[in-house]
Amino acid sequence: MGFIVTLSYDRAMFIYGEDHLATPKRVAKASAARFSALAWDKANNWLLTGAADGCVKVWSQEGRILDELMHTSDQVQLLRVCALGMLCCSSDAMLIHTDGDV
Repeated sequence: MGFIVTLSYDRAMFIYGEDHLATPKRVAKASAARFSALAWDKANNWLLTGAADGCVKVWSQEGRILDELMHTSDQVQLLRVCALGMLCCSSDAMLIHTDGDV
């Protein structure tokens, strides 16, 4: 199943899937600060969001929060799932092993 995720200035996340294209699933107040980064972990089917307050969140593709990591006090500028299940995160540098256990 394919889907599209959008993030809004009011800190909401919208998930458009094949079964709800016309009416997306809305996750209100998905972040305490504005969103600044978004990534997809294809191996685990996780959505990753980063925010201006340094928080990284791990989401299911249904919009359920799985984990919350405080990255730094600075804005998360980039999220990327690298080889070997590592989450690469930047404003400074951070590597987190994501072996499927959250």
